[in-house]
Amino acid sequence: MKAVILAGGKGTRARPFTDYFPKAMIPINGKPMIVHTIKHISSFDLISEIIIVCDLKGFGGQIKNYFEKSKKIKFVQDSASGTAGDLAHLSGIIKNE
Repeated sequence: MKAVILAGGKGTRARPFTDYFPKAMIPINGKPMIVHTIKHISSFDLISEIIIVCDLKGFGGQIKNYFEKSKKIKFVQDSASGTAGDLAHLSGIIKNE
């Protein structure tokens, strides 16, 4: 089974933190928030792959750089059509899951 993390968005409500990095990278207990999410998801044996949807051209590239050595994590560029567009794009990737 594949897990999807939607890590896009501008994070305007989390300013000033998100002026410098994506909200998923805001530190909690010394680690980026998304690390805690991935660690929890990875604890389930049935998860074979984690797909992170983020803006790879913007701050989301920081997320990709942080996890680039992980073979279990795949990145997908978020679309201009919001969450619905992102999930529609993923339908071909996660079918039969």
